[in-house]
Amino acid sequence: PWPGVITPPLPEKQTVGRFDPEFVEKRRRALASFLGACATHPLLCACPLLHSFCEWPAALRSTVLQCAPTQYVPSAEEFNRTGSGEPLKSALNDIDAFALQAAKLRDVLKREHVRDLERSVDLMELAQAYGSFGTSDFNFALRPLLAKASQTMGVLSTLAKLQAEADQKALLNTLKEYKHICSSIAEQCRRREVAAKAVESVLIELKAAQFALAKAVGRAGVERKAADLEAKVAECRGRAEGAQARLALHARTLSVELSRFHATKNGDFARVLRQLSAEHARSTAATHEQWRQLLAELGSVPGTPNGHVYAPASNLSNGYGGARQAPGSAGGGFGGELSFMQALQQHTSPPATLQVPSAPGAFGAAYGAEGALAAPVGGCGGSPRGLAAAQQYSPPVV
Repeated sequence: PWPGVITPPLPEKQTVGRFDPEFVEKRRRALASFLGACATHPLLCACPLLHSFCEWPAALRSTVLQCAPTQYVPSAEEFNRTGSGEPLKSALNDIDAFALQAAKLRDVLKREHVRDLERSVDLMELAQAYGSFGTSDFNFALRPLLAKASQTMGVLSTLAKLQAEADQKALLNTLKEYKHICSSIAEQCRRREVAAKAVESVLIELKAAQFALAKAVGRAGVERKAADLEAKVAECRGRAEGAQARLALHARTLSVELSRFHATKNGDFARVLRQLSAEHARSTAATHEQWRQLLAELGSVPGTPNGHVYAPASNLSNGYGGARQAPGSAGGGFGGELSFMQALQQHTSPPATLQVPSAPGAFGAAYGAEGALAAPVGGCGGSPRGLAAAQQYSPPVV
């Protein structure tokens, strides 16, 4: 009964699969949203048709009528006084642009929702992989840590899934609801344009009838035609006035509805964004707490079963610049401060001497007075005299 009123559209019907549980639930939610919007609307809540359809008792009807606003739509004088120019001239273009932007945002959020679900699945597979890796006999010492890592990945998988569901329930559903409302606003804007064209058509017809009547007035023999033209002019004038009144009421109602739409939209999106931010904050805090607990569990890595201490990977960067020390010695690993010969001396068993006959020249000088080899077997560091002689020796040129 009120042109320009914005309500969510009725859900679509379908012939095939209309009793499908998912479709029935989807249609039920849409009908509940439609009836809720009508019951809370300042104008529609007082409609007797709504009262009969919802079967409201008399006490509820009287309460609703008492709470309904007495003047929701401004009068023509107030609307013309407060309005500037044509407030609804670009309403259709604006609402179409808003719908496109909301659709783009929904697409991005859907992709993020899919990525969150995929992330949840990946974390669950990672938890299973950690658990399987810990069952190996080679990882007996790491089994408790791998079990803790598997448990942590499982919790993170659950958090990622809950976060994805929270995003869908919060912002995606709100955007979907306002998508339907935007279609209703666009429909009302188009109806207003149709009403404006109807007014223009009636005014053109009125001008044509008035012009014909002006030509017929005062001419002899056309009195009957003049009377018919006068009746047509009166009829066109009445239709024009009615069309203009309906157009003005449509414009005033739609203008108020757009203001109400913006106020409701701003409040809903602000609430949803706050809820979404709070959910992300809680999820992020829970995720960080899981990683902190896992880090605390991994703080002390147990030794290998045979008791050997393996050098860190960073010590391998120097190549053969040092030597690997025995287990339990300080500063072990590759790349230490010792030179190659010094490390070789430390790793050599107690020096064993090799009895060889005396040899003349510089080669013989490398041996001791008793004819023993001055340098230990496997090393290069015997007595200083033997080492110096070995360094001075140069093989003969053949």
